[in-house]
This record gives sequence, structure tokens and C-alpha cells, in this order.
Amino acid sequence: MTEEIVNKICNEIFQLLPTEIIRNNVGLAGYVYTVQIGNDKYVVKISDDKNLILGSTYWLDKLKDLDIPIPKVIAENTSAFPYYFVMTFIPGKDLGLVYSSLSRDEKKAIAKSLINYQKEIKKLPVANVFGSLRLLRQNLFLMMLRQKTCLCTKENFLG
Repeated sequence: MTEEIVNKICNEIFQLLPTEIIRNNVGLAGYVYTVQIGNDKYVVKISDDKNLILGSTYWLDKLKDLDIPIPKVIAENTSAFPYYFVMTFIPGKDLGLVYSSLSRDEKKAIAKSLINYQKEIKKLPVANVFGSLRLLRQNLFLMMLRQKTCLCTKENFLG
């Protein structure tokens, strides 16, 4: 993925080109950029895998009402390549990049925060399947078939 694609995405969403684009070399299975649009920063995540984008935005939506710091999804594209979503920027440094330089007390404080975040996440209902969003959709489709209440197509669930 190139900065040209990031420029195109930003122009489509904000009708502005970013004044700064920084490639973040973290994460798996995608390309992540921090962009400056006016006085605001955003994160653009691009992937060849539509399900990666769908799964990310699905969980960000589920977590948005909990008392944990998560970004807000600004825009999502899963209808045509390149697949992407844009979210608000949360200031800070990736924990994986700074962990070895943290003091013992800082690591304890982070662990306590993570425990509190996990307590918040436990407020979500328990899922009836384990795995990806695609598996969840497949399971819902099969359950509705068994109940003979499905008036929709397989494609609506399997994307």
C-alpha cells in the first residue's frame, strides 16, 4: 500500500489531503497509517482481507459503550478494494515498542489498567461461538436454517 492510496482515502472522506502521513510499523495483516488532517489526527487501516476490516470495526462498535479507551470509527469501506477503515487517533506509544524501557511500577500500573479493561469487556454478552466474525455469521445462518426462519441468502452472512 502506498501513500497515494492513503491520500485518495483521506480526500474521499474528508475532502482534504493529509498534511502528514506516517506509516506505523505495528500490527499484523494490514497497513496502518497515522494522518494529520487540519488540527486532527486519524488512523487509517488498510488490508487485502475484507474480513480483517469487518472484524475490527465490528469489535470497535461492540466496545464503544464500555469504559475503555478505544478509537471511534469514522469511515469504513468493505465493498471495494482497497478495504479500509478510518478511526480517531489515541495519543501514546505502542506498548510493544516501549515495554522493555518501562519501570516495574509502570508495568504494574499498566497491568492494573488492563485488568480494569477486561472487567469492562466482561460486561458484554457471552458469544455462542469461538473464532472469527465469519464463523459467527456462518453459525447465525445455520441456526436460522435449522429454525426455518431464514428469508435471506447465504451471501448476506458469509460476505
